[in-house]
Amino acid sequence: MIEIVESEVKEFDTIKWANIFTGVERNRFLKASGEHYRLLIYLAHQIENGVLYDVGTLRGASAIALASNPSNDVVSWDIDESLRKKAKYAYPSPPGMGNIEFRIKSIFDEPAWIYDIADIICLDVAPHDGIKERQFMAILEQSNFEGLLICDDIRNRRFPEMSKWWDEIDRPKKIIPYAHCSGTGIVSYE
Repeated sequence: MIEIVESEVKEFDTIKWANIFTGVERNRFLKASGEHYRLLIYLAHQIENGVLYDVGTLRGASAIALASNPSNDVVSWDIDESLRKKAKYAYPSPPGMGNIEFRIKSIFDEPAWIYDIADIICLDVAPHDGIKERQFMAILEQSNFEGLLICDDIRNRRFPEMSKWWDEIDRPKKIIPYAHCSGTGIVSYE
């Protein structure tokens, strides 16, 4: 597993990517804890010429964090782009970030080989009930994925099924306490 050094994550300079945003979103990129964006930026910079996936685009902030290292290619999936359009900063694509591809479709409709080439997959899909997450992990188990799966909202009280799903995972994993306030976990497939 990529070594994650807490002090390096907390000190990583995120201002360049925070400046894409305004208001609350900007502050979320600048904070060392409470959100997982700084962790995603840090991890993206531990990989060169990689393939990183964001499953559950929402407004596009995680995709932007993953694309912060321009040597990496990022693909982000969501079944609806209305929130990304409304947020504006990631629609149609973030300025100066030509390494992100937004796909408006379910990742479950993609061919199985796409998992084999990914280095990092960030999984954050609604409705956070553990069902899609289990389905996604079942696909990964059948693939040749050899990277890191980053899971968000694993300890959110509003989504108790996420904690159950997380606890069922029988792979090397760890919770990153200085990332998202609702729980960010990393599962290793390396």
